[in-house]
Amino acid sequence: MNKKTLLFIAVFAGILALVGSYFWRDNRREPIAITAYASSVEMSLDDLIAKADLIVIGEFIAIHPSRWNTANGKLPDNATIESVSQERLRIFTDANFQVAQYLKGDVQSPVVRIRTFGGQVGEDSMIVSGEPTYETGQTYLLFLFYNTGATADNDPGSYYGTGSPYEITGGKAVSVKDEWTLDDLIAYIEKSLPVESK
Repeated sequence: MNKKTLLFIAVFAGILALVGSYFWRDNRREPIAITAYASSVEMSLDDLIAKADLIVIGEFIAIHPSRWNTANGKLPDNATIESVSQERLRIFTDANFQVAQYLKGDVQSPVVRIRTFGGQVGEDSMIVSGEPTYETGQTYLLFLFYNTGATADNDPGSYYGTGSPYEITGGKAVSVKDEWTLDDLIAYIEKSLPVESK
């Protein structure tokens, strides 16, 4: 190939790259960022014990990638903040919780899937105030409720927790509301459970 041919190919490739990036940029939708302020009824410890479907102790072993509550977990290319709002779309994040001890509930599975709202999918993000945050490898005592809400049909069988889980460290159970020795909290929960829940 001579120099003129190489120069022509290089110029042509550069023009194609510029045109392609122009059309790609113009056809791309804007990222969607949502900040939601959730308000939930604060439950007393006695209410949590009575109403929770599961009360478990264990640790998070894996956090799954966040996804939208659409069939494929993504937004359509033409999505807008208005269409997301109208269709009640939201981002959620699932995590696997390895159960070491069941205090309430008859699921008896070694791993429970726990769902929180919020996360990031590509350039889209959703932050929900009041949602609990969990760390893998950290031990927790959780009051869990079976998910029957807006994302219940997306991978059914998940649970959600309260905004103030108990972190277990050094024999203590600490939440944003109170602190117990773990043994005392377990004893209180077991004493408070109705006979049919034990």
